[in-house]
Amino acid sequence: MGPGIPAGGAPVLWVTVMCSWMVESRAAAGAQAGSPARECSPGGHQVLQSPRRSVHWNASEPAELTCDRSLRPGWYRFQISDRPAEMPTACVEAHRCGTQVPLWLSLREGEALPLPGEAVQLTACASWEFLGAAKDCCLFRIPVTVRNCRSFLVYFLQPTLGCMGYCAEGEAPREPVPRLPVAIC
Repeated sequence: MGPGIPAGGAPVLWVTVMCSWMVESRAAAGAQAGSPARECSPGGHQVLQSPRRSVHWNASEPAELTCDRSLRPGWYRFQISDRPAEMPTACVEAHRCGTQVPLWLSLREGEALPLPGEAVQLTACASWEFLGAAKDCCLFRIPVTVRNCRSFLVYFLQPTLGCMGYCAEGEAPREPVPRLPVAIC
């Protein structure tokens, strides 16, 4: 027998088992890659559609604050006024999104939103303002998994500490273009 191979051929068995496991794992991954993820199906996620989650909603306006401390862990999709929305990827000022402490996605260097069909682990940051003086765009961090379902994104969200809320931003509804009268000659 060669060096490192004991009598009885145990390494051959180990190599055979490992190769078999790798082939089965690759086959399963290939089957999953072609089929849509469960969280992308209509029953696989919940929709958060309050317009107060918008980055444009000021929490100082009289209304109940958005607090996600009782949010159940799971997959969520954002909508604002029945239009698709996503978590912002730039710092959101404190007291926006209908909450005292807004949460937004922090894309660090080298990080990006997932490509269609993929999922990535990212970080949500909590913006805070200290008595109107110092501002901190990332005082707290919460892990968020983001999946690209091709026509929309879903987020695996967790309950927050205290009164924090996940923010959303979307395309503003377009105003209709006024039609000019057509002169008939």
